Amino acid sequence: RSFIKKDTRRNRAIISDKEFKFSKSAILHFEVLQIIDQFSLLEIELETGRPHQIRAQLAHHKMPIHGDSKYSGKKPLKDKSIALHARKVEFEHPVSGEMIQVVAPYEKKPWWDKFESN
Repeated sequence: RSFIKKDTRRNRAIISDKEFKFSKSAILHFEVLQIIDQFSLLEIELETGRPHQIRAQLAHHKMPIHGDSKYSGKKPLKDKSIALHARKVEFEHPVSGEMIQVVAPYEKKPWWDKFESN
């Protein structure tokens, strides 16, 4: 749990472990599924959906997303993407109430290939 506020001028989230003026609670749960080399594959469940929440919270806790120069301070990936992927999304259909689950394959990128083969 962190506290987060969107800095619209810089298009970046400000994050803290303690509540601050105009901040909102940001809650997520994660599990480390695999660690290969310097990469960790996480499963993340959001309780709240704040702007840049996953990116900001992971970086705040010293686990920045690969390629995320906005929150890690490191060089971006060549294609300017970040290694964040919505692998599985579940939601309740607004009319039928049926649970819908969508599973998407990983892109063919070196950092995903490491995990696909294991």
